[in-house]
Parts: sequence; structure tokens; C-alpha cells
Amino acid sequence: MRRGRGEGTITQRRDGRWMGRVDLGERDEITGKRRRKTVYGATRAACGQAMNVLLGKKENNELLTTTTPTLAQWAEEWYQTQIDAAEWTPGTQQLYRGLIDNHIVPALGTLRLEKIPVRKLQTFLRECGPRPVTTHLRCLLSQMFKFAMQQRLMTYNPAALTVQPRTGGARGKRVTRAIKRLTVDEGAALIDQAKGHPLGAAIIIMITMGLRLGEVLGVAWRNIDWTGGLLTVDQQVQSYRKHHGGLQVLSHLKTESSVRTLRMPALVIAMLKLRQRAQKEDRLRAGGDWRNPHDLVFTASVLDRRGHVRHAQNKRGNPVQPNVLRRALRDLTGSGHVHRLRHTAATLLLEDGTPLHEVSWILGHSELSTTADIYAEFTPKMKAEAATRMDTIFRGK
Repeated sequence: MRRGRGEGTITQRRDGRWMGRVDLGERDEITGKRRRKTVYGATRAACGQAMNVLLGKKENNELLTTTTPTLAQWAEEWYQTQIDAAEWTPGTQQLYRGLIDNHIVPALGTLRLEKIPVRKLQTFLRECGPRPVTTHLRCLLSQMFKFAMQQRLMTYNPAALTVQPRTGGARGKRVTRAIKRLTVDEGAALIDQAKGHPLGAAIIIMITMGLRLGEVLGVAWRNIDWTGGLLTVDQQVQSYRKHHGGLQVLSHLKTESSVRTLRMPALVIAMLKLRQRAQKEDRLRAGGDWRNPHDLVFTASVLDRRGHVRHAQNKRGNPVQPNVLRRALRDLTGSGHVHRLRHTAATLLLEDGTPLHEVSWILGHSELSTTADIYAEFTPKMKAEAATRMDTIFRGK
């Protein structure tokens, strides 16, 4: 029976098999030729059934391509497309570029988009190493496949069907490690040491207000309300590699929930006033060489850590490199793990009875569940207080 217009054609090949072709109604962007999809069958009836399935997909705007690109080709196309469309920070660009070049392309690059087995993808994620890497990879692949579905190159997202691998512990169970933070006495000792350091105000802000490393270095004088005693967090300093040289850029925070206005402890206000005075002295020493276009609070000083005048003119007034603050903390505590200060601020607030949702807001977490996951392991003091409260509740009953 002859098929109608637009329903494709069925012909018999010399080897006896039947071949059906459907015109996709569009032309190839490179060759300009009309794009067609081909199916095969042992009998004319079987070929006709396959054609009907194909026509149904055409009707539903599903996958209708002749040959899809490899994952390596698609990853590059996706990256170049999104780098113009998305507001990526240089750090995000560097992260995605590294994941594509070092993980995705070597392991999966030769696979065609329409032929990516979920099982192979799951094995790939399981063998990629630490949990942060697999989390980023799974998210990145999912974004690529979603875009491919929008372009009618795929009918489903194989990354969405994978399970985030668990690492550590017996039988693959995730091990919840105790939060490494400073005690009250250790924190007080660090604050006393930081008072005499050029970056002491930054360290004290992190341990008392819970700011991230990039956030505290991104604080500008316009963010400080001296009258109300408030500090607004709305930008960050990021460091990334380019041509093997470290560069610092000022960027917006990733989520709206990260933008917040916090009340400053009296100690922070006093330290910031000292910092303001020190910066004015730096500016006077630098003269015409001073640079601080964003009016940042923490800037590269013309004095080194030993109090000697620096001769590197191009650094005067520039943003402070995150590694410089890490080295400062290492000088004071023997550890450059700045995130411990943020953990310390959060756990001390929780121990003091601050509700979890308030701590989540102070830290700038996008979801309460994030805070709950990180601080699920209560400190011994909190556990003891919970037991004491239960004793009080049921005493005498």
C-alpha cells in the first residue's frame, strides 16, 4: 500500500531487508541537505511498524536526528554556548573546563549522545573519586543533557537516572566526620593574636560572623553602616588561575540567599575602625601608586608582614589574595584551614541556643537542609544540654 505524503517511503534492499525513510522537514546546518531518519525491518510489515513509531516521534517533537554528536563534541559546544549565555564567574568557568577536559572527555568523549548507557555513566561517577568531584560532574552532565533535550538531540537525561555515589565507611555508607572547630578558649586566644595582625579584622569577622573567605575579602566600605552597626554581604573576591598566574576578581554572590545584612559585634566595629585608619596610612605611603577602585576594606598593604615597606608598586591597594589570608591564619594557628572559623561561628551560635534557621540565614545558605546536613552531628555540649532539658521536663512525673 502506498504511503501518503509526509509519511515517508519504504523500499526493499538488495539483501532482502526493508528500509523506511522519514523526512525530518529540516536541513542540515552544515551541508544544507535535507535531514532524514532511516529504520530497517526483516519484512515490510515490521518496517512499517518501525516507521509508525518514527512518525509518532516526529509528531511529538521527539528525537529526530540522523547522527548525534559525540559527548566530547557536545561538551565543547555546550560550554562555548553557555559561557556567553550564563553569568559564570571565572572560578566556575575554570571548574567546568577542568571537569570536561580531565574527566568527561577522556572517559566518555567517544560516546554518541543517543547511546550513553546509564550503567556506564553510573560506573564513571563511582570511579571518579572524592564526593565533591562526583557531585559537580553529575550536575554538569545533567545540564549538558538537558540542553541536548531542548535541541532535540536526546529523548531523556541519563544523568538524572544515576544515583550520587556514596564514599567512605563500610559497604559504601557515608561517614559523617566531626566538625573541626575551635573551642571558646581557642577562639578567644586567636582573637587576641589577630588584633595585632594587618588582616586581624578579617579573621575576627570570620570567627564571629561566619563569613566565607571570599565574602570577607569582598567587603567594601559602602557595605558598612556605622550608625546601625550593620554589615551587608553582597560580593566576593575570587582567585583563579589563568596562564599559570593567580588573578583576583570581584563578583556577585551565587544565590540571592547569600546576600544578607548582619549586625556586627562591638569587637568587629572596633577592629574595622582600626582597619580604616591603617588603610588611610597605606594610601598616604603609596601616593600616586594607590589602587582601590572598588573601595574594598581589605587591600594589599605597602607593608609586609614584618612591617617593612614593599617595593611592588602594582600591589598597593589591590584586593587581598585568598591565599594571603590563609597564610596569615597559618602563622597564627599553625593551620590555614579558614573554613574552621566559619564552622566555629556556626557551632558556637547553635550551642548558645540560636535556632537553626537563624544560623542558616547568618551563614547565607540557600536551603535550611544544607545547614542541617552540615551540622547534623551535634556537639557534646548540645547533646548534654538536650539530656538535661529532658530530665527537667519529666522530673517529678
